[in-house]
Amino acid sequence: MRINKFLLFVCLAVFAPEAQAQSTYLWFEPQVAVEKEGEYFGTISFGHQKSPWVGLFAQTSHGNLWGETAFGPTFAPAEGLSFGVGMGVEHYAPHPIRLRLNAYYDHVATGSFLYAQFDTGKDSSWVWLDAVRMYGHVGVGAFVQMPSAGVGPKVELRFRDHVGVWVAPVYQWQEEKLRLLVGGRIMFEH
Repeated sequence: MRINKFLLFVCLAVFAPEAQAQSTYLWFEPQVAVEKEGEYFGTISFGHQKSPWVGLFAQTSHGNLWGETAFGPTFAPAEGLSFGVGMGVEHYAPHPIRLRLNAYYDHVATGSFLYAQFDTGKDSSWVWLDAVRMYGHVGVGAFVQMPSAGVGPKVELRFRDHVGVWVAPVYQWQEEKLRLLVGGRIMFEH
């Protein structure tokens, strides 16, 4: 019951009208590991910056081998730069609680971005880094999903401002092999 009241309070605080500038985003990002038959997941990310300083993020990822939902406050010390700290839970039993720290930098003029995330819980820790420098409709960057997905370069193609597809050949050193990750992004921002 306390959690429901807390969530209601957070939603009212974040979405109540305010005179200051606000920004909101909603992204959907599917990802598939090509060489691992059947391994996939999709991520839905939502964020709302209530003021120049404080906002809220919520993110849920789910696939056949992994799933997690997290939410928490964000802080934006400068335009295009935000930090978040959140709590979450894994979708599969025994449903351990997770702590998430993330940072996001978005260069609005070019569409370039840097997203870094550290996620830890009772059973495991996870590091995610996704960085792309866009040159028009083509971007190049780096991709890290550790410990189990790999590290490597990334190429992203954008169609208009809302749809992108990407490919990342990554090296997974635990398995000592190269993997090919393919994904996409549908972005709505206001």
